[in-house]
Amino acid sequence: MRDYGRDIKLKKENYRKARKLFEEALRLDPEDAVCRYHLGHLELYDGRWHKAIRQFQLVLQSTSKNLEPYHYIRALCSSAIAYNQLGDPEKALRLLDEAKERDSERLYRTEIDNVRLQVNVGKKTDVEEEDISINRTK
Repeated sequence: MRDYGRDIKLKKENYRKARKLFEEALRLDPEDAVCRYHLGHLELYDGRWHKAIRQFQLVLQSTSKNLEPYHYIRALCSSAIAYNQLGDPEKALRLLDEAKERDSERLYRTEIDNVRLQVNVGKKTDVEEEDISINRTK
């Protein structure tokens, strides 16, 4: 069921159907971290930031032997996207630092850096904030 749900999700055919399959699989096995990983991405795609973060937190806490290193790294990156959307770029950047540390073989560095760029684009620097407040007082 998990694999079928993943295939549907990957084809972007029907997220609702994939969600139901992942939720059913989790009812049968609440410890299935791979299902939680995929469900977290569905939550992210739907803009359900808090729910996505919760699923990814459970993945990151898991000691399942079914998880690959990329599950952890991508769960961190996806959590960073959600935190950034919630207005917490500092938390997002901390998660990306953790992802970078876990990526010892540098296989996911481009992905991590791309997410970091998204976070940094949305984050105003102290100088920009100062310029904005100066312009408001003029």
